[in-house]
Amino acid sequence: MIIKDTNNNDKQKILTNKKRKKNNQYSFDEISLKQNNLKVKNDENLINKERKNNINLNQVNNKNCLDNSRLIITGDYHTHTIYSHGKGDIIDNANFAKEKNLKQLAITDHGFSHLLYGVKREKLSEIKEKIKLAEKQTNLKIYLGVEANFTSCQGDVDVNLEDLKILDILLVGHHRMVKSRLIDKLKLFIPNMIFKNKAYKKLKERNTETVLKAMEKYPIDILTHLNYEMPLDINQIAKKAFETGTYIEINDKKMYFTEEEIKTLIENNVMFILDSDAHKPEHVGIVPNSLQVVEKFNIPIKNIANINKLPVFKKFRKIKNNYEQIDL
Repeated sequence: MIIKDTNNNDKQKILTNKKRKKNNQYSFDEISLKQNNLKVKNDENLINKERKNNINLNQVNNKNCLDNSRLIITGDYHTHTIYSHGKGDIIDNANFAKEKNLKQLAITDHGFSHLLYGVKREKLSEIKEKIKLAEKQTNLKIYLGVEANFTSCQGDVDVNLEDLKILDILLVGHHRMVKSRLIDKLKLFIPNMIFKNKAYKKLKERNTETVLKAMEKYPIDILTHLNYEMPLDINQIAKKAFETGTYIEINDKKMYFTEEEIKTLIENNVMFILDSDAHKPEHVGIVPNSLQVVEKFNIPIKNIANINKLPVFKKFRKIKNNYEQIDL
């Protein structure tokens, strides 16, 4: 369900950090069921205006909301479990996915090189067995993946060929506290940690080159929360994403695109994917902030891989670098 912002003063950034509420920017908190601001009663859409992060979505009514029966979220492809720093086991995520009427789910714990909560390689076979059991119990299609980490300026990420044989899908995103060489810490990780979302020109170019090289080296299915503490040239990323058939995530918790950047992605015919980035089972499949972005910036439904259709990931495509979908 989408809530439409009728405020005529368009905001340029969508962010999660409360401290950055200047320049007419959005700021979204992590979705919590206990503090969910969307309540359904007698088929009418109600809104609690006293949101924790002070977002005022005023003058909301049914005609401003897209019919939920026409917009079906078919899968959530970015979820975490106890195998990294999630709060639930695989069956817990699967049960909530089934409750949300999803058709597919991906288990994508943090990459192996994360110093604090990376998934252990030796646990992959155990995770795969649990996925098989969860599929039988829920009748969902469940993919085994990881949210891998960039580890060098040369576009390296923390998966190897043996990992790729086991994994069904590959997500990649920028994270702190990743095992890397000193030179990469000095050139990539420390500068981004210091400047965060205000990178100077040379750092932004280096960040962009890192992501472009990774897309050339690895069969990346989804790039997660782009621009989050690693600002990029989205025009270059968009061109390479289309060329390689890589999905661009609209993350429900970390959204750092400007309106112009979203327009650029659309113009390059990139395919988006809406994900919860759930760290608790009860958050699986909940993406109201992502849906709000879709409506606010008029992202065509045909360009969203998991609305009213199912994405086909690279391991299962006829042509690896071509977008494919299964229409419902």
